[in-house]
Amino acid sequence: VSNHDSVNYDNVFAQDGQRAMLKKAYERFEQLDESSPIKKEFGKFEKENSYWVERDALYEATAIANGSRDVRTWNHRDQNIFATKDGDQTRIAELKQIRDEDGTNVVDFEKFVQFIADKQQKESKANFNKQGISIYGDCQIGFSQKDFWAHKSAFYPNYEFGCDIGDGKYSCWSPAINFDKINGEAGELLYNKFNLFFKRYDGVRIDAAWQLIKPMICEPWQNQGKDVFDSNGNKLGRKLDHQPKVGHNGQQIIKDIVLKAADENHVPHDRVLLELLGGNSYDSLDAVKNLGTTLIHITRYGGDEWGRVKYYESKGDNKYQNMRPGDYTIGPGTHDDYSLLEQVENGRERAGYLSKDLHLNQQELEHSQEALSKAVFAELFTTKNQFATLPDILGSRRRINVPNTIDGNWSYRASQDYEREYFENLSQGKGLNSADALSKAIKAKQNGKNSSLTDKLDYFANILRQNGPMTRKDADRIMLNA
Repeated sequence: VSNHDSVNYDNVFAQDGQRAMLKKAYERFEQLDESSPIKKEFGKFEKENSYWVERDALYEATAIANGSRDVRTWNHRDQNIFATKDGDQTRIAELKQIRDEDGTNVVDFEKFVQFIADKQQKESKANFNKQGISIYGDCQIGFSQKDFWAHKSAFYPNYEFGCDIGDGKYSCWSPAINFDKINGEAGELLYNKFNLFFKRYDGVRIDAAWQLIKPMICEPWQNQGKDVFDSNGNKLGRKLDHQPKVGHNGQQIIKDIVLKAADENHVPHDRVLLELLGGNSYDSLDAVKNLGTTLIHITRYGGDEWGRVKYYESKGDNKYQNMRPGDYTIGPGTHDDYSLLEQVENGRERAGYLSKDLHLNQQELEHSQEALSKAVFAELFTTKNQFATLPDILGSRRRINVPNTIDGNWSYRASQDYEREYFENLSQGKGLNSADALSKAIKAKQNGKNSSLTDKLDYFANILRQNGPMTRKDADRIMLNA
């Protein structure tokens, strides 16, 4: 294993590696007696996940039958196997017999692969929970082409979820559920999606949750049958003139689908994190008030009326005001935002409200990227719930994901020597200096005044800022030789 800051998933998921091992495991699995514990466990998994696991496996068989994973290239019948809710049973029976180049039944093998993945995920969660660590899942609001194929009657035929990206442009994301069928097939699909997430995680962040309350539906542009993208990788389209009129049903979707799935799996409502960011988020706030859920907000766009703790918790008529500290969780950016180090390079406009809210020197914040980044971290600790990405905490410039691009995403990993990396960055004024952040947060609550506690925190914050031993082993060695 190298010390590089990226994971080469091509090695991890290589067809001649991972799949070969799974094939070997499947061959041994097939030879087991039906009464064996793991065979019984598989039967239970198959029964509990019948609404998705077979259709996912059938997709793989259909891809082999058509020589392509792109549904749009399949023959008409195979594209429309699930154009009706029950599906084309004659064709489904044929697909269940398809075998791959090794002679393995494709549908049966793919079910086994999903079983193993689910089993390992549950075991990982149990191990983390034993250590007192809760696991949160990041649930995309969108759906894949596989979902669209498998539940075609629950979607609009040619429309996608999307958002306004400025300059009169709209980005299209993924197939959009048909809100006219929210009390039928579309609602059932949504419930099953969230129910699966709540089974697997202790809490869930729901990406772009405003799409369930005030959706934005777009029609993707095409040129010679191909999607059109801009220079930033956004798939472009036009916003439809007549958007779905979800209205008060938006609150019912959250209550009767999302929170019902949470209740079914004993997940508290305050562990349902709704990302209400973006163009339609403001009008979505009314729908989720008093539901006990937690909103996600980021300080990247902070200003007088948004992205600011003091504003959220102040009294007023704005929908973003009158929040209790537990109503929201706040951070400098999500998994697809600029890193904090990138943000503070051009973030002088934040210096004004941060200096006022934290009782800091505005000029220093405007001219020192270190001072500004420390202020951003400090603001997070002035309220109950906060989050930050691992690269920001460690003081790295790396982004986890650049939307609509392929290379380099979702591959960040901390260095094997992460302790040294972290403390070296702290000595350069980068990363989360927790003593400094807590001190500034406490002073902000005390109108800028020091106390014996903040004096102690400042003392330790200064030690963390200095050069010195960068790992516990370094410190132990110095103490032994003193």
